[in-house]
Amino acid sequence: MLRLQAPPFPLLASASGLAAIAGFASLSFLSAAPSAKAQFLTIGGFLEAEMYNFDRVDADSSVQNLDFVVDGRLDIDAKWESKVGIALGAHLELDLEQSDDDLDGDDGSSGRGFDPLGLLAGLPLTKGLVEDEDALDQDLVAFNDGYLFFDSALGFVALGDTGPAGYAVNQLQVPLLAHGAMEIDAFVEQEGELAYYSNSAFGFDFDGAVDDEGRWSAGAAYTLDLTGLDITLGTSFATEGFAFSLHGDYGPWQAGVSYADTSFDQDLSSRFGLASGTIVAQARDYLSAGVSYRMGPLILGGGYELQNMKFASLAPFGSKQSIGSYHVGAAYELASGLTLATGLAYLDPDVGTVNSDFMMDLGDGSQNDNEISIKSSVTVSF
Repeated sequence: MLRLQAPPFPLLASASGLAAIAGFASLSFLSAAPSAKAQFLTIGGFLEAEMYNFDRVDADSSVQNLDFVVDGRLDIDAKWESKVGIALGAHLELDLEQSDDDLDGDDGSSGRGFDPLGLLAGLPLTKGLVEDEDALDQDLVAFNDGYLFFDSALGFVALGDTGPAGYAVNQLQVPLLAHGAMEIDAFVEQEGELAYYSNSAFGFDFDGAVDDEGRWSAGAAYTLDLTGLDITLGTSFATEGFAFSLHGDYGPWQAGVSYADTSFDQDLSSRFGLASGTIVAQARDYLSAGVSYRMGPLILGGGYELQNMKFASLAPFGSKQSIGSYHVGAAYELASGLTLATGLAYLDPDVGTVNSDFMMDLGDGSQNDNEISIKSSVTVSF
């Protein structure tokens, strides 16, 4: 991580190399004043080289797939602090990902796990975790989580793409999750234009957010210190549902469990050629649990996750789809900022009462195939 500090008057640093950049960046959205304490420009992020390998097996065939991906992120934080403890600033994330081009242009990897009906909100229709020449198919450079903030004794306020509020945290406890992991914290869908607030009082952390369409989210967390054992309860509530997590930290051991629940109505007419305005009531619940152990620079972890998706009994959907997966992984820090990691997942989907003829229409009649996914990475953090 690179942190540049400029004096209270940023233009005075204009001849001092990198400090001039920090001064100019601060000046671009903040005005210097004699009461200023300092301006900071902090730049950090990571670059990760990843290798994916998949193996999907049914009674008739076996599909193997290998892909290489470069993933990364750049975090930029600019902050101005006054002598009275008030801070103003901005945060910006730049995400990047590069993978091979898919040969037939039909990528079946949703990045959210096995979803044969394509009902995960906002995702395309998929037929399984692996179906084409490449596991991933995208070249992406995009800004993410960009906002302005104000921090004082009255709390932290942010305006922009802050992400939803809430303290429920996924508890798979695996240092590197293989592709196909759902890793759900909570079922929250909010637009990027958010107003966010957080604060602490009486040992509780709490926050809340609302977007420009009236969707809201809120959460709270409390940590109990039991002389060497720290137990943290996190909760999240939103327009769509709720979630909670329970996490324990004892010496080199960490373990936890989390749960999320939601219900909503979705118009599926355009997706499946049904009568216009066909609304299907849906409900989802998600459970994760895991444990990890740290031995110096080595972290070992394992976990299990399960998602149930229930639909109205409207042919040809059937009523239930379940997705379960087991995960194990390890990470080793070779040096400061340099980490090797690997993860393995076993996905066990069950499409329940979904009509098998309809699944054949999607192009694959064996939708409950088990899948094995392996991911390895080399990460450089700065």
